[in-house]
Amino acid sequence: MLSYTTQVFRNAAKRSASHHFSNKALLGNYSLRHFSAVSMSVLKDLRSKSGAPMVECKKALESSDNDIDAAVEWLRKHGAAKTSSKVAGREAQEGLVGVLTAGKSAAIVQVASETDFAGRSKAFSDLVEHITSATLQSSLASEIDSKDLMSIAVDGKTVEEAMEDAILSIRENLKVKSALSCVADDGLWVGYVHGRVSDAAGSAAAIVNVSGDVSEQVLQEVGKKLAMHVVAARPLFMNPESVPDDVVAKETEILREQIAETIKNKPPDIVEKIIAGKLRKYYETVCLTEQAHMILEGNPKVKKSLKEQGVKLIRFEFKGLHH
Repeated sequence: MLSYTTQVFRNAAKRSASHHFSNKALLGNYSLRHFSAVSMSVLKDLRSKSGAPMVECKKALESSDNDIDAAVEWLRKHGAAKTSSKVAGREAQEGLVGVLTAGKSAAIVQVASETDFAGRSKAFSDLVEHITSATLQSSLASEIDSKDLMSIAVDGKTVEEAMEDAILSIRENLKVKSALSCVADDGLWVGYVHGRVSDAAGSAAAIVNVSGDVSEQVLQEVGKKLAMHVVAARPLFMNPESVPDDVVAKETEILREQIAETIKNKPPDIVEKIIAGKLRKYYETVCLTEQAHMILEGNPKVKKSLKEQGVKLIRFEFKGLHH
């Protein structure tokens, strides 16, 4: 006959085992109910396609009867809107610059993200290329307002939809800081992307409009090296003639203050020559044509190298992070 103590322990063990198997059965049934409504393969496809979290993908599929296209639309309407409201207002200071050229047309855009990590992701670089393509095909030859840009479609997807998809995937505040569309009357546009993350996007970029009675190959070669120089030297103006009068006046005033003691007893004409010489030094710093070409051997002045190669510079544009 079993002792009282042994009987108590055996009864407790039976109750524990019974409770364990009951819970296991309940959990098993819950697990089946939890996943039966959503196909796991479709769930993975949606997760891969949208970049949205699994929980949101599951909600989207449940709301659209496992239709992946309808689920993507659900995520755009609900998931992207919810994410956008959460990240809106957060500072976006990182990102990428995108460039595309096509003969007489060019586009250069800057798109911002919150972090450098997100800015280097494929989802973000794809977005930048999409926005750059939309800017290139725009009929506007100017800086494009981001609101006008949103309705332009590339391969059946508008910029607004591409932005929604990227925000949903990256989970950061993303914004178009600038989008410039350029059309040349003469010559062609040539671009260069520095710190390349994808074919058309990187940390900085420049486009130059060059022309001349030379082959297109020469224009492309000269233009690319000049665009590379622009990214490296970051000139503010094309030539001395393009520097605004107020900028020249301010710089002249600063120069006079700097050399006040030196010119105290000098004749006015000598003073003006000293000021003119220092202004030329200033132009060599801020004007593209006056700069030493950083890419060419011997670093000749840009205007001299262009003249020797029979190429004329018409315009340039530069964009870079934190610029």
